[in-house]
Amino acid sequence: MKNLLKKSLFTLAIVCLGYSAFAQVDQTVTKGKSQSYKVDDEGLTYTWNVNGGTVSDLTTQTGNTVLIDWSIEGTWDLTVFGTDANNCITETRTFQIEVVGAATANFAGTSGPVVTCSDLNGGLPGGLLDESLFALDLKGGVAPYDVTYEVRDASSAVVQASKTVTGIADGEDITITNDFVNTSGGDEVYTVVITKVITKDGVNVTLGADVTRTITVHSKPTISGTISLN
Repeated sequence: MKNLLKKSLFTLAIVCLGYSAFAQVDQTVTKGKSQSYKVDDEGLTYTWNVNGGTVSDLTTQTGNTVLIDWSIEGTWDLTVFGTDANNCITETRTFQIEVVGAATANFAGTSGPVVTCSDLNGGLPGGLLDESLFALDLKGGVAPYDVTYEVRDASSAVVQASKTVTGIADGEDITITNDFVNTSGGDEVYTVVITKVITKDGVNVTLGADVTRTITVHSKPTISGTISLN
């Protein structure tokens, strides 16, 4: 009876910054993403290939890890096989990678400016709105997004420190606490500015032209007359 030569198969674990992918299962990344892939076996020399979607030169990357810059939208096949010291090869593993368009961020067109009253000393609301809600227009890339914003006064000084809200989807709101105290005798205008947005897979989002909203705060009224206790 002939002895059958058995080639041992190697196990692939594709690791890509928090995502796992297995054969025939699509992985979605944002255009512009530099994605790392790894085979959990360092004992072989690897040949990586992709049928499009990137300008990365994979011919020089023969180790068990590879870095691919995804630069073209579409669905692409990433393949890898290993070669051992005897020049024997493993089976080829194939992974489908979907590259979606680059993302953009703006405030939603329906999210207009806010007018409210001065906060009272001690953090008590002075009337109208206690909070300002501004809806976001987030398109493209891998959702959800992390959105960073700050609030500035008329001189562009930051009056509410930079804050990042994580896991926001398109159309959801960011919330500003209206704790502005205005004793100037006239209106004061504050500006909410989106300063940074990141996709779920870590790609910086392009900020659009509509990334500011205003909050107008009326001056706090005072009682000028004498109060009689009869």
